[in-house]
Amino acid sequence: MTASGLPEQRRATAAVLTAMGWMQGTFHLPPMQTWFDFLAGGAPVLKLTRVRLPVNAPLMPFLALRRESLHLLAPTIDEMVELEGAQGRTTPRQVEILLPGGWLRGRIDVLVNLRVSDYLRQQTALAVVRDGVFSPHGSNDPAHARKLPVAIVNLSEVVGVAQSGDHVR
Repeated sequence: MTASGLPEQRRATAAVLTAMGWMQGTFHLPPMQTWFDFLAGGAPVLKLTRVRLPVNAPLMPFLALRRESLHLLAPTIDEMVELEGAQGRTTPRQVEILLPGGWLRGRIDVLVNLRVSDYLRQQTALAVVRDGVFSPHGSNDPAHARKLPVAIVNLSEVVGVAQSGDHVR
């Protein structure tokens, strides 16, 4: 507890993709809670401070973001993203995830002996993508691509997922 009687929190910055586009802000998480657990948790509203919107608006001191509006979240620092529970029992799979705003290409760690489709069917709401690149629809210009060392994807906002190599070029 802090001197004011409020619980301790850590500040963690992230970029967030919504239907409006990318915004950046600071989240206030419990000290030992992972990003994955924070996003999977209960409250329908995520609280952000020092928010930069995708439009040329002034910095907002506070924004209450509806949890279901989040398409994906990319932490600024790859720390405490998820618990390492299934380490050693997974196989990395390259995927392409179609979101309303673009494609996210990257790697997901799928349980051994599962297809990507079966793995995603078992996920409740979120998936962690590593070594990702997000490209807006209709852009082949690398200058518009955004490298994401780690991203947490809201599966309810995903249009579709292809295992790399599963489509005709």
